[in-house]
Amino acid sequence: IEINVNGEDIEFHHEYFNIRRRVTTDGIPGPAHETPQYGVSRGRIIRDSLVIESEGFPASQSGLGSDFDPLGVGKHIPSSSRKRFAETYRLLNDNEILEATLVLTDPEYLTEPFETTLIWTRVPEASELPDFNCDIDIARRSTGNAVTGQQ
Repeated sequence: IEINVNGEDIEFHHEYFNIRRRVTTDGIPGPAHETPQYGVSRGRIIRDSLVIESEGFPASQSGLGSDFDPLGVGKHIPSSSRKRFAETYRLLNDNEILEATLVLTDPEYLTEPFETTLIWTRVPEASELPDFNCDIDIARRSTGNAVTGQQ
């Protein structure tokens, strides 16, 4: 993940499928991406944390995580238009560690919120985020082998 800050605008660049998502910290809701599957987000700075709350996701039969992942990640867990996603980012250890606490709720499909914490270590400034190039034939074979247990 690469995060760029420009005033109140924050851009998240995820190497997975080269997704770029923009959030402002003025607390005003707005689309985070040009496609609706990312919902509408609003960001705020609360003490030492960036808090992003997203809603307005379209209902999806393909998954809580995404309905566009070609490998089908989460495809058997539908989500409703009532899905909410909260992210809290904090810098730790003299800004060398980024902690992200993620909370997913969907009262239609989840009996309780799903919460997880991710940790990233800062890389040197000159580091580039590599392209995520996926060979679809290799991915299909790999995924198929994982399901069937073949090598």
